[in-house]
This record gives sequence, C-alpha cells and structure tokens, in this order.
Amino acid sequence: MGEINSMYEQLQGLAIHHELILIPLHSTITLEEQARVFEMPRDGRRKVILSTNIAESSITVPDIKYVIDFCLTKNLISDPDTNYTSLQVEWASKANCIQRKGRAGRVTNGRVYRMVPRLFYENCIQDYGIPEMQRCPLEQLILQVKVLDLGEPKAILALALSPPNLDDIEKTILLLKEVGALTTPTLGYGNRHDGQLTFVGRVLADLPVDIRIGKLMVLGYVFGLLPECLIVGAAMSLKSIFSKPFKKHLEAYRHKMDWAMGSCSDCVAILNAYQEWDRKNKMGEFRRTGQKEKDWANKQFLQIRRLKEISELVKELEQRLYKFNIQPPKQQPNYKRNFTTDQEKLLFKLVLCGAFYPNYFLKNEIDEQESLRSMSGQDPFNTVMVKGLPANQGALYKDSLQTQFRDVGHQPSVFFEETRAYISFKWKHEYQGKVHPGVYSAVKLRHLRLPVELTLYSNEEAHALMQKLHQSQAQGGQKRLRSNRISSDSLHNTPRLQVEPPDVTRQAVMLFVTETKSCGHFWAQYGETKNFEDLNAVHIRLNTRNLEMLVGPLALGTYCVAPFTDETTEWYRARVDHVERVFDRNRNMWTEIAEVFFVDYGNTSKVRREDLRFLPEELKRYPFQAVECMLKGIRPSAVKCPDGKWTEEANKKFKAMVSGKQLYGQIYSIVRDVLRLELFEVFGNGTQLFINDELIKMGYADTAEEGFLSKQNHETRQTMATSSATRLAAEASATSENSTYDWINATLVANQGPVLSGKSKRSSKVRLTGPSNPYEMNFYSMTNVGRMRAVKIEPDSVNSVAIDDEPQDPHDRLMCASFVGLNPSGSSMIARDTTIMPLIPGLPSLIALLFAPMAELRTDPDKTRCIGAICGLGEDRHAPGYPAFPDHDMEITFDVKIDIEDIYKINGVRMAINIAIGSQDQICSWGSDAIYKIQDSARKKMMELIQKRRDPVEVMGYKRPYMWNQIDPDDIIYHSLDETTGDCPMLLNLHNCVMLQGDDQEDSDEEQADMNNKEQLIQHAKWLRKIARDNSKRDPVRCLLCRKDFPTRQLMATHLETRTHMNREEALYDS
Repeated sequence: MGEINSMYEQLQGLAIHHELILIPLHSTITLEEQARVFEMPRDGRRKVILSTNIAESSITVPDIKYVIDFCLTKNLISDPDTNYTSLQVEWASKANCIQRKGRAGRVTNGRVYRMVPRLFYENCIQDYGIPEMQRCPLEQLILQVKVLDLGEPKAILALALSPPNLDDIEKTILLLKEVGALTTPTLGYGNRHDGQLTFVGRVLADLPVDIRIGKLMVLGYVFGLLPECLIVGAAMSLKSIFSKPFKKHLEAYRHKMDWAMGSCSDCVAILNAYQEWDRKNKMGEFRRTGQKEKDWANKQFLQIRRLKEISELVKELEQRLYKFNIQPPKQQPNYKRNFTTDQEKLLFKLVLCGAFYPNYFLKNEIDEQESLRSMSGQDPFNTVMVKGLPANQGALYKDSLQTQFRDVGHQPSVFFEETRAYISFKWKHEYQGKVHPGVYSAVKLRHLRLPVELTLYSNEEAHALMQKLHQSQAQGGQKRLRSNRISSDSLHNTPRLQVEPPDVTRQAVMLFVTETKSCGHFWAQYGETKNFEDLNAVHIRLNTRNLEMLVGPLALGTYCVAPFTDETTEWYRARVDHVERVFDRNRNMWTEIAEVFFVDYGNTSKVRREDLRFLPEELKRYPFQAVECMLKGIRPSAVKCPDGKWTEEANKKFKAMVSGKQLYGQIYSIVRDVLRLELFEVFGNGTQLFINDELIKMGYADTAEEGFLSKQNHETRQTMATSSATRLAAEASATSENSTYDWINATLVANQGPVLSGKSKRSSKVRLTGPSNPYEMNFYSMTNVGRMRAVKIEPDSVNSVAIDDEPQDPHDRLMCASFVGLNPSGSSMIARDTTIMPLIPGLPSLIALLFAPMAELRTDPDKTRCIGAICGLGEDRHAPGYPAFPDHDMEITFDVKIDIEDIYKINGVRMAINIAIGSQDQICSWGSDAIYKIQDSARKKMMELIQKRRDPVEVMGYKRPYMWNQIDPDDIIYHSLDETTGDCPMLLNLHNCVMLQGDDQEDSDEEQADMNNKEQLIQHAKWLRKIARDNSKRDPVRCLLCRKDFPTRQLMATHLETRTHMNREEALYDS
C-alpha cells in the first residue's frame, strides 16, 4: 500500500491538467471504494487504477485498455529460521504476467507495457511461481495427514510433485506439539519430528481457521467464554471489520480506539463492535429508528458485509464444534453472576494469552527522569513534542501549530524551546485514563506520515518580527530574564486565580471533599477560616444581586457565573471548558450548550448559553477554592480492580468513605497544582483512619511507587521545611510548585503574534520531526529466536501507539500478539492483533508458567528461592540438557515472589484444562452440569492465582540460560498425579516443584527438643504418612525432619516422596 500511496501523491499534480481520475485498489479499502473501479468516466476523462495484484485475477474491469506491469508481486513467505510469515516483494512469474496482460482489452483492443527489459523478461523471469506448499505454513496440511493416519508426515509429503522443505515440516510438527495438537516429545511416541494426534489436534483439524484461533475457541470453552472466542476467532479469520477509507486513516484509528474502550486490545475492539451491531440487529433498532444499517456502519467506520460474514462463520464453527460436544451454553450459567465485568474482561485476555502462546513480548524499560528532562518539564501524559523549528523563533509559528493540532486534541497550547515545540492538550472531565486521547492521535500522525509543516519567514522578516515581539514585551512591563523557553498557552497576563497551596512547613491540612472523579482522585476545599469566609462572601454576592447576561462570543476559558441545581438553584463561579451547537426540538432552533467547570467545587455541568451570566471583576479577586487532589502511593489492585483500572465498585466505595466528612491530608508533594497526599479521618476518641491504607486492606488498591516529579517535589518540600530559609524563599517555593522545574517563561502579550506592515514574504516550507512522546512503549520478544530482533506493531492496531501510563513501575508488562510475522528484510518482527495486559506484578511469569507445555524452575545459588523458569517443549530426549524446540524456549525471571504454593495453584489451572479437553472419550460423555462445574472450577482457580498479592523481589539472572535439566534430582518435588486425567502429557504437563532451603533462623526450643527425641520423630514421620492420605483438609503442615512448612496436606504428600525426605526418614529408622 505504501507504493500505491506514493504513486497516488505523485500523480495528483497531473490529475487536474490531464483530466485523470485516480482510484486506489487494494484489499484494505472499503467495498464501496473498490466498487468505484467499475464506474465509467465521462467523456474527456481518463480512469487510472493503482492496484495490487488483486486486479490480476480477483477483479475484471471491462473498460481497461492499457496495463502497465512492473512485473513484481508480493507473496506470503515462511521464514526458514523462525517459521514466521511475511509478505515479500518478488519478481512475478511469466504466468502471472500473462494473466495481467489479459486484464486489458476485455471488450476492445488493449495493450500491455512491461516495465522491464525484454531480454530480462525472456531470460530471467521464471515461467511459474514457487508452489504454495514450499513457501507457506504447513500446519493444516500435516494435521490432515495425521487425521487420515497416512504415516509419518515427512515420508508422505516427500511424495508430492513439489515437496516442501524438510526443515519446514520438522518445525511445523514442533509447532503442533506446542499447540497441543500432537503429543510432546517427552513421551517417547515415535521420533522427535512426529507424534500422536491428540483430541485438541482432531478439533483443530476440523476447523477452517488457523490452529491458534482454533485453540482460542477450545480454551474459551474451558473458561466459559466460547461465544466471545467464536466471534473474535471468526473475525481474525476474515478481513478486518474496521473500514479504513482512503485518506481517512486517522479518523479510522480514532474510531477503533473508541471501540477498544481503553482495553489496549484489538480483540476486545472486535468483540465490542460486533456485539453492538448484533445487539442492534436483534433489538430491531435499525428498523425502529429508521436509521439505515449501512449509514450507521459508515459513521462508526465498520463494514457491514464483513460483520455479516463473521455471523455466518460463527454459525459454521458452532456446528463443527458441536460434533465434539463443544458448544456454547443455552442460557447464562450461574458462574457468570459471580464475576464482574472487569473480571470477565481480564479472563478473556488471559484466554487470548493461552491461545497465542508463545507470542509474548515485554515492555522495554523507560527512564522516567530522562523522559521528563527531554520534555522540559511538560507533562508527557498530555503533551507531544515536534522538532525542527528555526532556532529561538518558535513563537512566530504559534498560530500555525495550534491550527494544525486543533483537530488532533482538545484546546492545544504551545511551548517553545530552541528548535523544539511542545503541544499540550487540555483535559476534559469525561476523559478516562492517565493519558490524554490527543497524545495518541498526535503520535499517530507520525506513524501515518501525515506532515506537520510550517511556512517559514525569510531571515530578515523573522528577525524583524522577533524584535517587535521583544519590544512589545518590554512595553508591557514584563521584567523577566531573557530565555529560550517561551510559553504561548496563556492569552493574557492574568494573576494567579487558584487558591495558594499550604506553606511547606504545614504537616497536614483540613479538607472538605466536594467532588470525586475516581477512586483516589478528587476535588476538595481547604478547611481554613479564611477560605470559608471568601467562599461565603462570593456566594452571598452572586445570589443577592442581579447578574448581567453574558454577551459576545463564548470563548473557551471564559470565567462566568452559571446555575447549579441541587435542592434549589443557585449561582456559582464557573469556567467555560467546551461549547457545542445542538438543535433544540422543543423550540425548533439551534442553541449553544456550554460545559462549565465550577471553580470552587470541582464539578461540571452542561448549561444553555442564555443561562450564563457575566462574572463581576471584583469577584475574580477571591481565589478559586477547588483544589485537585490525588492519594499518594496507590494504584488499582488486581484483587478487586483486575483490569488495571478503578472499578465502579471501587469508585463508589471511595466516595462513601470521603463524602460529607471533615478529613485531613498529609501533603507528600504538589505537582502541577495537584496535591498528592495521604488522607485520613480523625474520630472523636482520637483514633485515625488512613484512607490510603484502608483501600489497600480492602483489596481495592496496591502500594505503588511515586513518579519522579512527585518524589523530586517531596524532597524539595522537605528541604524547605527543615532549612532556616527566609519566609520569602518559602513563599517563592510555594508559588512555583505548579511547575516541575524552575523554568523562566516569557509570555506572549496578545492572542496573535506581531504582524509586519506590508505583504509578508514566506521563504520556504519545513517539515517538522514528530510528533513524539517519551513514554512511547517499545517491546521485545520473550522467545529465544525473537529476542535479538526489533518488534513493531502493525499500523492498524489500537496499540500501534502505546503510551506507558506507569513509567515509574519497575515490574514487567506483557503484550500478547495473535500472529507474528516478519518485515520483508527479516530484521523486525511484526505483531498483529495485539493485547497489552494490565500491569499486575508477576503476570508475565504466571502466564508463561500457565500455558507453556513444560517448565523447569530456576533457583538462586543458595536454593533459598525461585528466581525464574525456562518454558517450552522441554528437553530433547536424543540430546540430554538441550531443548527440543530452542527457537520458542523462553527464559523468564521472576520480579515477584513465586513460591511452591503458586506452583500448586498453577498446576490446579492446568489440571482443569487437561480434564476439560485432554480426552475425547471424557468430553463426549459429559452433560451440561458436569461441564459447568469444570468451567466454574477453572475460572475460580485462574482468578485466585492472578489476583493474589505478591511481594516484589530482586531480579536475578540464571548462569546457564536456555538449558534444560539443570535441577539436582534430589531437590525435585514430583507431583503425585501421574497417569491421571489431571496430568495430561499430551497437553499440559504438571510442573514439578523444587526443594528450597529453610530460613536461617534457629529452631525454637520446643522444635529442637523434638529433634533430639528419636522416638517422637519416628511417631511424627508416621503421623505425616497418615495425614498425607487425608485430602479432605487443607491445613498447613510442618515436617520436623526437614524443617519445612507446607500450606496443604496435598503438598506434604508430594514432599514425602522426595529423595531428601526419604533419606532422612530411612536414616531415622536405621539409627
């Protein structure tokens, strides 16, 4: 498509003069745009179609008379090293060229022009292309060979006329083992490059979709999410449901982001869009409202034909799965009522990770301090940067930049420094999340190569304009130091209107919460007498006098008086944040609706234009009383906020804890006028309730590290509070706390820059570099074969612009991709249909251990804790110690404490999967009640594992990475479920644990006495054997012989079979 776009832009200059109609034609444009190629041009105009090889055989246009053939084609090629696929440009075969020649002259004479030398065409172009069997993935082909039981795949496929490469067959067999379609090599069935077909393999062979999409449906069935997985799987098997009209790529990206609803997932975006269309169809909304289905889809950037194709494919897949007794529930199961919407969303993302193992990627670390330095103290969450402006002349181009970014984000303002410009977008109260939507759209401009251009002044004119600017500043009485940093976000030199923050020497302030935005984020008023007196004086004056109507243009940022109705309607000071024109059907006229922010209370409301009043100047002298506050050191917890965002339950709970109460805040820092504090309530008996800690205890929040700016400001406040600095220095510090660094700003005097008399001469255009943001996330592959390659996300993904909203958090963050390919050069991996998982500490390690076919734990040299694991297909039994499939092995390191109890819970989830889909005989004999019980158990075990809080630990690397069988057999704790349905080597092997050394603390006196009493130890050993057979209790048990604690009796039973314990027990009896 890049070549088509480039040719389109080059021909645009000729289109008007030569009466050309330019029509791009490729598979990603909408069907309506594809239909334009069949329209007949009027007399005197020439139709030019810029097409991929879709026009070679898929479409026939009758009136084509000339074909210009570059003799190139793009073929799907499977990389011989990684088995990843990519579209690569190759010379077309003569058979292709002859087919293209046939596109011309369908109804009249035609001509073809091949843009290669005739000698090259005759001697170098091949007669036929490479057969698909030799260049495409072979998964379905080998599955069919196994279903028909024709023998070893290599032997059968070698009989083909154009047999595939032997290495490709072997890697495909290993991929099928990894998915669970063939038995793993550790069982000894056949050889390393063959295996027996499993039940999962039979299901995948019968589905007309990719094997990983088939596994998605199978896992969706296990966890009670089959309907959702059918929709997403069907959509990924067809062309995208999201339309991308030509030259409207940015709008298409925004709409897809809206469908994702902050989930950071292409799959969730697909699911949301399809479910909304399906709901409207079933409810008959298109018939009832009179809105055409096609018009609705065009407005939402969806393709109706694709949605209907998905609907048909879902029905077909349901019929095929029904043969294996895999079917969606006829009514909503009871276990669905026990899960919140956020838990269901997280569970769906976990199923995606299980289906698309090992396409896992981790986020590269971001240097928060360096990022903030590059932004000159601007907030990266609502600011982007462009480079390439004329040095120290940025203020001259303020209007041009603001105009170009006005459609990108809400109310852009510009800040200049030397050759850089920083564009900040204003927050709207309905925005969710930490990152401003305008940042995503602005960065997407760079990805789409949409230029940000400036028409430059000549050197003489720029010099004169800058001189006039400095003169206007001097005449305005601005006594500021000269600086290269210029802010143009303020239009007038207005004094500070916000109430001053408390003195740095104040340990705590009294607060009254007036508005809660989300859990831990609220607006409040100071509880000082002076603040209440000012607020009361303003309120009396506003509600006891006649107020003038607000006349003139309603500019954004205008301070006014607006009504608000609680029990009665009263007037309050407000600021206009947004204006829109709507049609009032009652009065049959257009009217303006303003969204206003009440500056003394922090809430918002929508008010009609005629209801606004003029704010008297004397009332602006009273500071605005609303103060924005955030609780320090917390973030959403996976326990009750599983998707990494505050849930509605958490928001309501926090609101109930703070509303209508007199509270106190211990200020930690003040960054950009936002107080970060620890909030607490003091009861009559003197006891204190700390809100931050209480949210953590209740499971709504977890402790989190403060950002760099917050910690820096905290240190500054501590220094000022403890130093013997003068009162003037303290006041200067307090008034500058709204800025990150003590920059010296020069403010433009007027709304528009200075204008020279006479005609302005612009010399040339310059294309700026950017926009960019320092918090843009980059990823690297977790697999052995991909860790040295760069990773790029497909341009159409909602994650093509990924901004880190927790740059200070050191824990790993996982991204899962449905498909992974390579760019044409093979240097970069392309991740498609991606999902970025919520930031839950330890989640990447847990997911790898959950869904890897096999895993082997790593320990530190002293064997005191597990430091990581190797995940993959396990050891090659023909080469001990070496991996069976080294390319896809993952060496993971733990950044949280993962102990034997966690391995037990992971095995519990794997057991549920094995029981549900490990055997064809079992699954075909189950009724609905048995299936619901298995699904309920799998869901509960999964969420119990993921939502457990884990302590952070220091990350340690293993000295022999990517090597198997590195544990001393004496230290292995084998599970006791061999040859049961819970341990299914054909699908997921249960993990063995590792015996760790106990704490270095001395034994208690009572325990030491037991150790010295041989008879008591013998009785204790017999008692352990007895209770190990009792599976009805789950009490923790301690082994006095080995001085180890075990959380359950089942784990104690496995411990009793270890060589270490048995040696000690034998030594006890022998003595």
